[in-house]
Amino acid sequence: MKYDFFSYIKVLAVCLFCFSLLCGCGTETAKKTEKRTVAASSVATPEKQYDRNITGVIKDIDMDKSTVLVQDLMTAEETVLNYTEMTDVYNKYGDIKAIGHLALGDIVEAYFWSENNEIVKIQNCSNAWKYEDVRKFTIQREKEILRISDDNYQYSPVSLLVVQDSELIDLLAISDKDTLSIQGIGRRIYSITVTKGHGYVRFRHYDQFVGGMVEIGYGIIRNVTEDMLLTVPEGDYRMVMEHAGLKAEKEITVERGVEQTVDLGAYQTETEKTGRVSFVIEPEGAQLNINGVPTVYAEAVELSYGKNIIQVFQDGYSPYVGTLDVKRAYQVVKISLAGEEAEAEVVASADEAEENAQDLTEEDSDDSPENDDPENDDGEEDPEEEAPEDDEEDQEEEQTKPDDDGEEEEPQDDSSDDSDEEKEENKEKKDSSKTKTDSDEKKASEEDTTISAADTGTTEVDKKHTITVNSPADVKVYVNDEYVGKSPVSFDKIIGTFTVALSKNGYKTASYTMTIEDDGENNYLSFPDLVEE
Repeated sequence: MKYDFFSYIKVLAVCLFCFSLLCGCGTETAKKTEKRTVAASSVATPEKQYDRNITGVIKDIDMDKSTVLVQDLMTAEETVLNYTEMTDVYNKYGDIKAIGHLALGDIVEAYFWSENNEIVKIQNCSNAWKYEDVRKFTIQREKEILRISDDNYQYSPVSLLVVQDSELIDLLAISDKDTLSIQGIGRRIYSITVTKGHGYVRFRHYDQFVGGMVEIGYGIIRNVTEDMLLTVPEGDYRMVMEHAGLKAEKEITVERGVEQTVDLGAYQTETEKTGRVSFVIEPEGAQLNINGVPTVYAEAVELSYGKNIIQVFQDGYSPYVGTLDVKRAYQVVKISLAGEEAEAEVVASADEAEENAQDLTEEDSDDSPENDDPENDDGEEDPEEEAPEDDEEDQEEEQTKPDDDGEEEEPQDDSSDDSDEEKEENKEKKDSSKTKTDSDEKKASEEDTTISAADTGTTEVDKKHTITVNSPADVKVYVNDEYVGKSPVSFDKIIGTFTVALSKNGYKTASYTMTIEDDGENNYLSFPDLVEE
């Protein structure tokens, strides 16, 4: 029994030893397998699959060649990068998007292999900002500043990208009529995209309108001059041209970069209607220009019906520019430059107020059949219908006229059956009618003539110096939509921002926005050659 016990112990020890060996081999095999798995996982980590990165602006995207041209923000160096199906594309917030969502002018961060420039990851720069639908801007090229509303941003002509219709254009080609999308970082701008451009409108057979006004949409109002060319934002508009009682209205469509001609030959001259306008201007001696012509206003000025451009200026005061819509035979316009801002007010004259009150009283006098239609077929009141009503008004005035003692005379009435209630009711009706007449008179006076402020801009004219457009040669030159001659041509120096448009038969019209400083010198401008149609 003793022998058997020790034999049992030995067998048990051998079994335990063999079991421990088997467990140790399994653990080692598991550890080796785990190491291989970790190593394989580390190879697939995308963050480690690049050795270079760049922050820049997309200058070109070639979908056929699967390349992206990126211009470095700091050095302006260009790098052609290749993208594949494995390239990860993100927006600035880290959301995944397609490569086709990237656009020229986007500020991006690209991570790639320097050996073959293959992009691993590309995303919109998280520090970049983007302003959409920018319409109020000023470009100061001498200072390399672009002003958006009231904020100034710096740019570099070397690194700035200007994009229109997926093509790069010159900064000069941007018009103040354009709508922009602007991208930058901090206070520096790196790209500008024209999202809404401009076209051109000229007119034919419009001699009868020269000297009047043309309005396109609600933002463009110009004096009508010979051989004029208007720069207009692309879009659909209602065009109105007026002069001396003649009015033309048309619906027009302005396309980007396209010049169109509006033919007004179908409109015939009508009888000219004019009204007299008395101007009361502060301070005394201020200069008054009407439709660009200096005007003496000591007495009432006779103006054609319709819109007229009014300019008032005096040294030491803010100028006033507005439009006066003449619709009445006589009115008074008060313009003051003395306040913080120049302002204007249309005031109905005493004669006009009396005329308005008479017209309105006649319309509201009674419900007789004759007054159901107070206008005849041609839109004017029938004088034969006015006479009886005028007699009634005269009788009412005589009945209510105060006597010498300051008391109103009782109206002589043969009928003694009228009760006090009826008299009181008649008096209330009369007071109500008078109140309504006064209210309608005021409303009519306000609607008869309108005067609205216009955009005065920031330009001044230096008549001691000139601006000369030298090239391209033999093209028509328009400054702020007015024809100044064929190049080379000189004109009085404009200080501030203005537009120069160039036109020639068989070539595409081009326009440029210029900003000239008051440096006391003559300026000479040269522009790129026009492109053939």
